[in-house]
Amino acid sequence: MNDNELNEMRQQMALLKEKLDRQEIVNDQLVRKAVQGKINVITRMRRVKRFWLIACIIFVPLMLIQAIGLPVWFAVATDLFFALSLFYHEYYMDGIDDHNLSSQGMLQVSQRAARLKRQTRRWLWVGIPLLVVWMLAFCYLINNYTWFNIQDNEIALGLVTGLIVGSFLGFLMYKKQQRMVDDLQEAIDDVQKQ
Repeated sequence: MNDNELNEMRQQMALLKEKLDRQEIVNDQLVRKAVQGKINVITRMRRVKRFWLIACIIFVPLMLIQAIGLPVWFAVATDLFFALSLFYHEYYMDGIDDHNLSSQGMLQVSQRAARLKRQTRRWLWVGIPLLVVWMLAFCYLINNYTWFNIQDNEIALGLVTGLIVGSFLGFLMYKKQQRMVDDLQEAIDDVQKQ
């Protein structure tokens, strides 16, 4: 009787171990799937930003020169600002992808995500002053080089509305990206702990 109970206990222990191994594999797969989902969201945000920056590089200078009549040098400076933004964004987003989700690859993705978060915060210290300088130059050029007059309510209202809406949308996008990076790092930390 004793040997029978012992064999039954061994079988139950083997079954329990097998179930725990399967549960661990399922948990690992779920966490990896969550990491991949977060990376996919960040990748989509990257593509949206890339699309809008490229569209701005192409169309904004044309509007500034042809529709408004501003000098070519201002349109070129605006294009350079968009190109700098695109380069900066692409450089710091590089390496945050789901091509290599091994434990070593996840560590690199986590490090690059931390760098992205830090550099995005630093970009605000560059982008906001450049935007203020651009807005002041735009107002000056509108007032002095075109038939528009900055005192006209339409131009002032358009500038203020564009500044408010653009700032709000930019802030929402910034916060979403920072939250996604935090979520990605948490998910990677969960995988690393297992």
